[in-house]
Amino acid sequence: MSKKKNQIKYFYQILSDIKNNIDTLVKELYEIQDNLENFAYSKPVILKSKYPDLKKLGILQKKENWEITETGKLLLKAYSENNIDLYQKTLANILGSYDFNGFRPYAVLCKFLFIKFKEKTPFNRDEIVKFLSLPINEAIYFINTEKEPNFNQIKKEDLIEAPRPYSYWLNYLKNAGLVEEKEGGEFITENMKEFIEIFFEDLSKAPISKKETKYKIISRGSNQQIFRSNLLKAYDERCAISNKFLKYKHINILEAAHIIPVSHGGSYNTDNGILMTPDLHKDFDEGVFSIDNDYNLVIYKDVEEYEYIPIEKKIVNLPKEKEDYPSLISLEYHQKYIFGIGILNSNK
Repeated sequence: MSKKKNQIKYFYQILSDIKNNIDTLVKELYEIQDNLENFAYSKPVILKSKYPDLKKLGILQKKENWEITETGKLLLKAYSENNIDLYQKTLANILGSYDFNGFRPYAVLCKFLFIKFKEKTPFNRDEIVKFLSLPINEAIYFINTEKEPNFNQIKKEDLIEAPRPYSYWLNYLKNAGLVEEKEGGEFITENMKEFIEIFFEDLSKAPISKKETKYKIISRGSNQQIFRSNLLKAYDERCAISNKFLKYKHINILEAAHIIPVSHGGSYNTDNGILMTPDLHKDFDEGVFSIDNDYNLVIYKDVEEYEYIPIEKKIVNLPKEKEDYPSLISLEYHQKYIFGIGILNSNK
């Protein structure tokens, strides 16, 4: 099999992945929006640092040439009109959807802040630094269970490094209207509660009426459909595990399985999904089996089966593109917190 993705181990390392403040990025993009290609190649710092950050955030995209995405255009429109409400909502949408190897780090960070610091409680920098120093999957698990991690295991060097991205992520959350600075320190705003409700609900299970109203401004209603469409394309419309293909009335019956559930902070990115038959999808969600870092199936010890799970017991149909391979961060989360437990019981 091809080489798997490199992984970053600690939560703070992900927040260091974007190195420019949003103020600077948006201001400079607004000034050069009609001349993206020329600036990309005339100023190396823009091409090497700022364009990659804008691309990660879904504000820019690279096709034949650099282009501003629809979300990016909305953000620039709000900026040019000084429409603070629209600017904050658009940026909140960007942060809530921002993906890193299968999960959404800014969404996870916001849920931690919401759990730890209520609206009238100022941030405690030491507590935040400890959280940022956790291994990624432990941080995700903590915000879903509120079970206190073993902070004694954190290495001293990680506690030293973890504060480095502090000003960057704080800048993004302030601009998104999720955090504000007042006398006494930084506080979450009243917007944070709605942000958590929106970005930690699995919309594929939400009532239709809720999808049409609550999510009208910050739209995630189509994400599940796009996610499934991308997985169908990545896996050539065949089940990753059984290699089966079935269409009924021109519709493929295979399902898009999230590895880290959306309700836990998982993303709609292809590397957080696996295309499966409906029965395997259900078993995967219930923890009957998991998938190890070499893409082999691991069957839970209490399972009895006969020729139910495909005999190869591995992913036999990997995506064509390496970037679509299941993220190791996602797989390890499933192995540790879903396997043998199930999604419904994993936050107890």
